[in-house]
Amino acid sequence: MKETELTSEESRRFEVWAFGGGKGGTGKSALASSVGFQLSRLGKRVVLVDADFGGANLHTCLGVAPPARSLLDLVREGGTVADEYAMATPYPNLRLIGGRVDEGAGSLPVGWASRLKTALRALPVDLVILDLGAGVAPETIEVMNMADVKVMVSVPEPGSIENVVSLLRSLCLQRLVQRLPSNEVRRRLLAVQSGEAATRVKGVGDMLREIEAVDPSLLGAARALIEEMAITLVTNQVRDDADRKFGAQTVAVVRRHFGLPMTYSGFVHHDDAVWRTLRRGKMFMVDASRSRAAEDIRRLARNLLQRADQSPVF
Repeated sequence: MKETELTSEESRRFEVWAFGGGKGGTGKSALASSVGFQLSRLGKRVVLVDADFGGANLHTCLGVAPPARSLLDLVREGGTVADEYAMATPYPNLRLIGGRVDEGAGSLPVGWASRLKTALRALPVDLVILDLGAGVAPETIEVMNMADVKVMVSVPEPGSIENVVSLLRSLCLQRLVQRLPSNEVRRRLLAVQSGEAATRVKGVGDMLREIEAVDPSLLGAARALIEEMAITLVTNQVRDDADRKFGAQTVAVVRRHFGLPMTYSGFVHHDDAVWRTLRRGKMFMVDASRSRAAEDIRRLARNLLQRADQSPVF
């Protein structure tokens, strides 16, 4: 498939995308790196960021050695110039801010999230792609809420919908806690994140009722904060027709029962070419560029660009 350059309309905005998932083993890092590579082929200046504080492996998906300086170094040194930590890769327009596999997040310094957000948005690029850790750890949710577009990566398995909803619930609650101007409302929402109160908050409607019970005047602002979240789902490791329908069905369930305006951006087939190239320490989109999964990635990258172009930037 011949690569084509992006039009000026497609490349006009700077954005931060985050790839996350409710569980491990979904192929999230391979997807994030492959989408980043494909967008760099289309002329986007891309920085991939390994924000998996407990299991950094994004460099392996690119077939490069781990960088000497990591995202944790940036955060702990209090830096605000992320460009100094972005290493070149063998691929034009594509750089990497890597992580380390020898330590987790540990104790992050006060104010780390605000400094990181400032540093990332100062990068001289078109697009920052964050590869997050799996699950709902506080630092993972914090980083995901920095992104303009939040990409949920799932696999067509029983329990996947529960994992997606758990991640969405944490994202929404944290966003409301951080942005609503009421200490009483924040205390109420923090209380429902754990303990007995958590059982009564199943979806967005329940969160809004908790807010209304404390301060009805904030309902409009709360709805706006939820509705402006650009969240999209991608299904990975698809094998058959039932799997291909899984993503759209999951989004329908989330919209109907959880109350979040989520979208669906497509799927990537299971393909042995992916793990074979990763095992050899190669970049999948280069070493197996004609595979079915590579073609899926090219289509997915275009879909995500279209989704992002329809979403607000903060």
